[in-house]
Amino acid sequence: MFRGGGFLRPAPPIPLPLPQPITNAQQEVEIGVALDTLMEFDFRGRFMTHFLRDVVAIYLDHPNPVIRTKAALACSKLLVAQGEPPPIRGVHGEMVCDLLNQLLQIATTDPDKEVRRQVLVSLDSRFDYFLAQAQNLRAIFLLLNDECFEIRVLCVTMLGRLSNFNPARILPWMRRTLMQVLTALEFSHDQGLKEEGASLLGCLVKAGDSMVVPYIKPILKTLITPIKHPSNDIAVSTCALQALGELAIVGGASMEEYVAELIPLIIEAINPNPTFNTSMREAALKTLGHLIQATAFAVRPYTLFPHLLDHLLSILRSNASWG
Repeated sequence: MFRGGGFLRPAPPIPLPLPQPITNAQQEVEIGVALDTLMEFDFRGRFMTHFLRDVVAIYLDHPNPVIRTKAALACSKLLVAQGEPPPIRGVHGEMVCDLLNQLLQIATTDPDKEVRRQVLVSLDSRFDYFLAQAQNLRAIFLLLNDECFEIRVLCVTMLGRLSNFNPARILPWMRRTLMQVLTALEFSHDQGLKEEGASLLGCLVKAGDSMVVPYIKPILKTLITPIKHPSNDIAVSTCALQALGELAIVGGASMEEYVAELIPLIIEAINPNPTFNTSMREAALKTLGHLIQATAFAVRPYTLFPHLLDHLLSILRSNASWG
């Protein structure tokens, strides 16, 4: 206008093309090295959400499971830096939530169980605020039925951690899972399923904390059976003893009325027996310590069972390693 010409409207900005994922097999090694190198940098104090969304997240659907895993780990590591509060509002908060949804989709739907496991491990306490939201909990609840036992254990541990943020939605699911595990452990005839059930029960007790206190009696009823009959399956009995130790820690003084019934079973598992392996005896010793510590019965077990002290001292004098 100052030069005497007419008014010219500015042209719209030209969008830059987003990078496309490289699928050439010869370049997959370079992609993996690039993702590993990216995770080595310290980006604290900087928001990486745009970069992760536009550059890294495109490899979450890569056909190579190794690339998918590294892309997911890079997203989880750089999305929120260790020791820094996550952005929960504004554009960055929305982008963190969107990327987290993508990671949860991988954790629940990826065909490779190792990819699912590593993604789930990477979703630590930095993301608790987002993970405890209802839309994300629905995806996490699906992991309770994952075919991989380790993933189910990780899911139970995560739910126990998130129950402090959203107990109204999480605790009913944990109670339901607890009832399912008790039923499977009591009525299943598959020893492998019973071993997994006993281990998962210990994780549920540890993660559920005060939630399991009202269920101490049915839990004990289910655990006592494999402990009484270890010859049926040593692995199941060992896992049941470990779960009993976790229950003693959580139950505390509520376990006092069961001490007289439980200690003879634990002592029987500690006694030298060719049927019992070292793992079972170690689990029994630790469980005995947890039970005595929780109930504050420091002297009573030795008065009720006079040979217990001599036996424990003989174990200490032996050459066995108790870990």
